[in-house]
Amino acid sequence: MDVEFFLAPTNRSAATVRSTGPGRAFESLVYECFYPDDAVLEWESRLTGVTVERLRRRGEPRAVASMRNDGYEVFALSEQLRTALASVGKDALHGVARGAPIPSAVDPGRAEQSRPRASRKLL
Repeated sequence: MDVEFFLAPTNRSAATVRSTGPGRAFESLVYECFYPDDAVLEWESRLTGVTVERLRRRGEPRAVASMRNDGYEVFALSEQLRTALASVGKDALHGVARGAPIPSAVDPGRAEQSRPRASRKLL
């Protein structure tokens, strides 16, 4: 499974690319073989100290365009996670973007493949 992280100015604009992917509309970073919803919960937990279980109870990550039978979904990062990511600095973000995802979010059978495949100037 390919996972494409991208930045969009609004939820509505992000939802418009649910079935096609961001393509050239938004800068993006592509990963393979991990679970993005688990990864963002783990990132937020590590950066804010809120447990993953509590974040799930809060409804995180919030769906912008829910998954259908085609397997595509778009969700928004919480304000707390966006703030935490913005505060760690560009160098740290580059390191996270180019390194392996957080291990608990990786598909165990394919962990060695979970590094970014492509980048279109996301960071």
